[in-house]
Formats: sequence, structure tokens, C-alpha cells
Amino acid sequence: MLSGKAICAITERTTLRPENDLLPLIFLASAVVAVPQSDPKTWITADDYPETLLTSDKEGALAVALEIDEKGQPFACKVVETSGEADLDATTCSLLTKRARFSPARDKAGRPIKSTYTQSVSWKIPREKLITQGFKVTFAVEKTGELTNCQLDNYGFNDDSIRCDPEMIDTIAAKMLPNPLVSYRSLSLLLAVEVDQAQISIPRRSDDERVIISRALFDVSPNGVIASCKSDIALSWMGKPVDLCHGPIEVGSKDFDPAPDGRRRQATVTFELAGTKR
Repeated sequence: MLSGKAICAITERTTLRPENDLLPLIFLASAVVAVPQSDPKTWITADDYPETLLTSDKEGALAVALEIDEKGQPFACKVVETSGEADLDATTCSLLTKRARFSPARDKAGRPIKSTYTQSVSWKIPREKLITQGFKVTFAVEKTGELTNCQLDNYGFNDDSIRCDPEMIDTIAAKMLPNPLVSYRSLSLLLAVEVDQAQISIPRRSDDERVIISRALFDVSPNGVIASCKSDIALSWMGKPVDLCHGPIEVGSKDFDPAPDGRRRQATVTFELAGTKR
């Protein structure tokens, strides 16, 4: 599980674009460039990193050219140096067009003119957002009760043993859920590791019938070591309680990166089964 300090570095420069490109250079020397009305470093922050890319390990730097009108507002954005990731390029242009505001460039007579403002942005993954992790296995339930169309969603959970196993979920559902299998149109088995103050969460449907099979509360020390774990809910399965404090959570294991702010973290791991009614 990853954490760390997010970085979104911004640099900028402005160039005039007079309507008449044949104007003498002395005109340019006496003109006033567009000036940002607020700190450009606040226009894009680490919180703007696209959540769809959080587990993809995509980072990169790019440069864009904003076309500024006579009112100081961007009306166009062009990527002049790509980050190599289309979503990051598109997000940068979208945010800057919405948020960047300027006092417009002016000619030597003081009249507002159009200009081009070039800005560089460096995107780094905000690692602290990855501390909420888990996986979700979802099956469609046919009217016959057969489980089909398995979908596996992995939220940064590093375990190669996760797989679609309809027989296992069928057996668990028959024992745990309050209604027969055919009364549901889909079933989901979810493991969610959620740390306090995490900025993303594992998605859940509010209308599901949900049974928590097991839940445990644990502490993570500032250096990333699991310091303690206490089972909160542990239903019986195959004659034994399902205790998450003995897998995937192990006291003494260093499963987290050190906290960037040096604090202890409280966390919950939940193993649950959910059914969406027909």
C-alpha cells in the first residue's frame, strides 16, 4: 500500500500575440504581457489527479499554450509538449481553461490585446490516495440461479490469487444471504481496506442487501507497520470464525509506506457479500 506526498509542479511564461505580426519589435518591447490574477500554482493541485489513473502508475510532465482574449480569459488550450498520457493532457487543458484568469496583455497604447500564455505542469501520483484498497468480484445471476458474466475490479490490491470463482460465491451466498439466490440479479464479494482520511473509497451500492462476513480494526504506526488488530465481526465459515487479523492483516508486518505527516493511522478491513435484488 502506498502513500507519500503528492506533487503537481507548475511553471509558466507569457508571450504576446498581436493581431498584426508585422508590427515592429519596439512595439512588443513596450507592450504589457498578460498577468495571472492568482497564483498559477493553485490552478491545478494534487487533488485534481484523475481517480481513474490512481492505480495505473501514470505520471508525466507537459506544456500547454493558453490563448488569452482581451478580457483575460482563456478561450483555447493546445498541448505543445505531451505528458504521454492523454487523460493527463486533457485534464490539464480543461482545468486551466476553467480556472486561469489574467489581467489581459496590452499594447503600447494601453489597449487590451490577445496573447499566448505557456504553462508547464508536472503530474505525480498522489500516493496517499492509494491507501484505500481492495477488490470486488461481481457475478450476474440468471433467473435459473446460475452465476455468469464475472467482473473483477481491483483497487490497488496486490494479490494474484484473486479470481472469479462462481462455486465459492454460490456456496457463501446460500449460507449468508437472507433470500434465495434467484431473488438477486447480481452478487458481489468485496474486500475493502479503508484508512481514515483516505480521499477515495471502494464503491458500494446503497440498495444492496449486504452481509458483513468479517471486519477488523487495526492501527498503522507512522513507519507503516501494523501495530495492532482487533476483530470486530467474524461470522463462522466451515466451522471457524473468519478472522481478518490473521490474513490479510498481520500484526508486525510492514504493509504500508510511512505516513507522510508522521502520524498513526486507524484503518478498517471488511469482507462482505452483497446482493442486488431483482
